Amino acid sequence: MSKTNSPGKPVILVVEDDDQMRKAITAALSSQGYQVVAAPDAEEALKIAGQQSFDLVVTDVRMGALNGLDALEQTKRMQPGIGSLVVSGYTSEAETLRAVELSVDGYLKKPFRVAELLARVDSILGEKRKKAMHQGQVDVLRRALWSSCNALVEVADQGGKFLAPGELNRRTAWLSQSAQRLQLPSDTTSQLSLGGGLRLLHGFAGLEDEQLQEGLR
Repeated sequence: MSKTNSPGKPVILVVEDDDQMRKAITAALSSQGYQVVAAPDAEEALKIAGQQSFDLVVTDVRMGALNGLDALEQTKRMQPGIGSLVVSGYTSEAETLRAVELSVDGYLKKPFRVAELLARVDSILGEKRKKAMHQGQVDVLRRALWSSCNALVEVADQGGKFLAPGELNRRTAWLSQSAQRLQLPSDTTSQLSLGGGLRLLHGFAGLEDEQLQEGLR
């Protein structure tokens, strides 16, 4: 995706084949400060989604050869973190089940009031922000734990208390090389190497689990 969005302003993709409805939804969302890009059909929406990232897609279901759920499914593949709101006058049982399978964040039945649309959009984007903040906190903790584990292995290796200096690193390097030969992802390779080092340290040092956890803290 080559085009970036203005920071701090949620960007919404509206997919609706009815001109009046598309303009009404676009105007309502724009009035709340959202950046809005509108598409008259699913094909155009996918073309746009391949060039620009979005926080939310608001889509009708029935439109042309490619329906809104088809567009939503493909958009989610391109942008896994995107939120989704389906607006439709009528959906079959099969379409409803498919929407559930696609983990649609919200559904709004036509006709609806502008206030209902804005409330649903605000709710979905608010939940998305909470999840992003939580994931950010998890990532910080993960990096801190990773750094602590690496430091623990390095100190133990240099100290030579349980193995000859350098031996622990040599063994973890062998684990890493073996994982690379198996063409495992780089993250998995790193995790196996570090996990092997901790396991070796645990075994040679005779540490109880509680002691090892305290050391990591």
